[in-house]
Parts: sequence; C-alpha cells; structure tokens
Amino acid sequence: MKLSDYIMQFIARQGVGHIFYLPGGGAMHLVDSLGKLENIESVCCLHEQAVAIAAQSYAMHTNHLGVGLVTTGPGGTNAITGVCAAWIDSVPQTDPRDQGMSSPHSFPMVEESGSVCRSSPLSVDSLGWPRWFTRRCQAL
Repeated sequence: MKLSDYIMQFIARQGVGHIFYLPGGGAMHLVDSLGKLENIESVCCLHEQAVAIAAQSYAMHTNHLGVGLVTTGPGGTNAITGVCAAWIDSVPQTDPRDQGMSSPHSFPMVEESGSVCRSSPLSVDSLGWPRWFTRRCQAL
C-alpha cells in the first residue's frame, strides 16, 4: 500500500465527506489516492488559497476535519493565508502535501514556512506524519 493511499483512507475513516484540492505535480500521489475513494467527494478549486479557505469553511460548518490538498512550493505558500486563518480560529484542518522532488539547490517547504504557521505539516514525513495525524484526529 502506498503512503498516500493510507493517508486518504485514514482521512475517510475520520468522517470527512469532502476534500478540496488543486492538482499539481507535487500532490499527484495524494490526488491519485483521493480519486480512488468512493465515499469522499473531491472538490477541485481554481487557486490554492481557495482550497485552504474552503477546507476551513467546511470544518467550521460541519464540525468535521477540513482537508485541503495543494502542490508543493508556490502551491503551498499560496495556501498559507487560509491555513493560518484556520489555525488562528482553532479550526480542525489539515493540508497534507506530497514530498516534492529535492535537489541540493531546493529549499524544504517546512523550513521556509514552518515558523509562519503551525496548524499542519507542509510536507509529508513518511514516518512521523501518520502518528502526528492520528494524535490530532483523536484530539477532535
């Protein structure tokens, strides 16, 4: 089983009915795994900020976890406003990202924006993310 399949199935078991996303190369595995789920409606948005704000609104109005998927790099930074708004309002929201390709000249997204907003991991740590996510969902 792929990690992205596990993540999407875990999210589905939390009672999430909708996931908001904007496809991109850095999120292709998560989006592919989302497409395999029959019990979650996927809502494609036109901008990353709209994804994060839609996930926040969903969580506020349904009392379920809000989930937004965007690609790495600029896609992640475009979503920061909505992610931080969810954090400020204490809205249960997660915005997982695939681990983008790295090179000696790339900068990890977590280091770039980890101090800006602490509501969710901005890149997937394949070992620590499932434990972190499970603890957060149990706290809801």
